[in-house]
Amino acid sequence: MVATSSSKEARPKDEYPKTIRSGPVAVKIYRSHQRREDSGRSYDIYTVAYTLSGRRKRYTTSNRKLAHDFAREKAAEIERGHVKSVTLTGSELETYLAVRELIGFDGLSLESIVKDYRAAYELVRPATLTQVAQAYVQNLVRPIESKSLGDIVAEFLKSKSGKSDRHYQTLRNDTARFLDAFRKRDLFSITSSEIETWLASLPGGGRTKRNIHGSVSNLFHYAQRKNLLPRHVKPEVEYVERPAKGLHRPCVFSAAQVRILLEKAPLRLVPPIVLMAFAGYRRCEVLRADWDDIFGKDRMHPPTTATIWADQAKTKKRRLPPLTKNCMAWLKPFTCQKGLVCPHPDRFSQITSLAKSLGLEWKHDILRDSFISCRVAVREDLAAVAMEAGNSPRVIQESYLDLQTRGDGEAYFSVSPKKGWPEAKVADSRP
Repeated sequence: MVATSSSKEARPKDEYPKTIRSGPVAVKIYRSHQRREDSGRSYDIYTVAYTLSGRRKRYTTSNRKLAHDFAREKAAEIERGHVKSVTLTGSELETYLAVRELIGFDGLSLESIVKDYRAAYELVRPATLTQVAQAYVQNLVRPIESKSLGDIVAEFLKSKSGKSDRHYQTLRNDTARFLDAFRKRDLFSITSSEIETWLASLPGGGRTKRNIHGSVSNLFHYAQRKNLLPRHVKPEVEYVERPAKGLHRPCVFSAAQVRILLEKAPLRLVPPIVLMAFAGYRRCEVLRADWDDIFGKDRMHPPTTATIWADQAKTKKRRLPPLTKNCMAWLKPFTCQKGLVCPHPDRFSQITSLAKSLGLEWKHDILRDSFISCRVAVREDLAAVAMEAGNSPRVIQESYLDLQTRGDGEAYFSVSPKKGWPEAKVADSRP
């Protein structure tokens, strides 16, 4: 049985005419067959057709490879604009040639530039790309002032000199550590991974490292505000994970220990000790406290609470710490005092030295921690103690609950001056 041929014969793979493209330019190759008269043998003829200077041009050869090479070269030549051969006329031709003149970038085609422009314009319209570029240069790409890390740290600390002495001292100590580690480096070149490695290598717990991270972060943001770091990118310290706080494990004084401290303290040190131990003041809050905030302005009636104003409190929230009976007994000699409760910040270092000389185990905030743990034991009300101390109930529960028994708390808040405690005049007010 003879197979019938299909009504549509398969087209050969090597199909002509072929179109050779370079960007928007198209050059065609045609193929035809001719027969030699002398031998009768047939052969192929390839014709390359293109437009040059508005006129149709042809190039003919029997060499297939030569025809294809010529077509590719001619298309690229026309597309690059080396030959001003387009089918446009009049103003269109002038516009096209002017655009080709403006492009001037090797390897870019007019088509690719137009596509890119359209995509960018879709993102920013109705603004023009020129307006966007101008805003970027003016607002983001600012020349960065070059300064050494030591100079930046010095300027940063100078800007913070108006803060409380303890806050300033913390910043100075933390940035000194950072400067020792990276003194020979430019601030811009220090990476987040290097900061993380440095923090991990420091002694101390999570709370200490977290505080140091905060100081270094303040330094980076100061440099950014002062145009010492780029403003259009986040500083490297932003990519450093803050160390976990860890649970606070307070160290507290017993009633006997706080009595020893108060009875041996010079009169000038009694108010800060009493306010921290029996009213839960923080050091920074004692430094900002005024005697009118303790006794009131009229001094006519004994107060049951003091006032810590929002601008005095660490948490920036006003609160009313309690003035217990024994607290007021210790403060009675100071009833007529005016001005700051603690006019000399170095009295805290004097308290520290006194406690250590008496053999008392001294920790930062031990007096405030003693107040909170004893107060929650006596009141048995987490929310109320949290309000008095300027903490959250969660912190009270995690760190202070059940540190002291109710009996310990009652004994602690019964520590009062012995008979003969001076009441008429504050005799020793020297710093």
